[in-house]
Amino acid sequence: MSQMPRPSNERNQMTAAAPNKILFERANIKITETRFETGFETFPIKKISGVRIDVEKRNTHIGIPLALVGLAALFAGALSNFPVFIVSGAAFIVGGAMLCLGRVRRSVVLTSRGRDIKVVTSKDAALIQAIMDALQDALSRRA
Repeated sequence: MSQMPRPSNERNQMTAAAPNKILFERANIKITETRFETGFETFPIKKISGVRIDVEKRNTHIGIPLALVGLAALFAGALSNFPVFIVSGAAFIVGGAMLCLGRVRRSVVLTSRGRDIKVVTSKDAALIQAIMDALQDALSRRA
């Protein structure tokens, strides 16, 4: 006596679960149509209500006075032939310029359940913009 094979539910489950298209993947960050994975946390796209980029401001309020003190020390050292003032003045000028001209950090901020969550921060503006574009694409596909 041979038994008739039963219809399998596996095939029905496979057709019901469509492949999850990857919209962005780099290092430990992955964005699909349904999930946003940062390597530390996973956020369902359906629970994200908004996304934006925050830009950290430059430290000009510290850098400019630091460079001005360095310039004054440099002139004082040059006029008095005191090498410690010359070296320290040059160091202060360089430090102040680095604070003023340093690369700005950008962050991707998600709004989920009425609160803002900073999920990715980088000095790479192109990376942050690519993540933002992929998240907006995933949010638009959700609708």
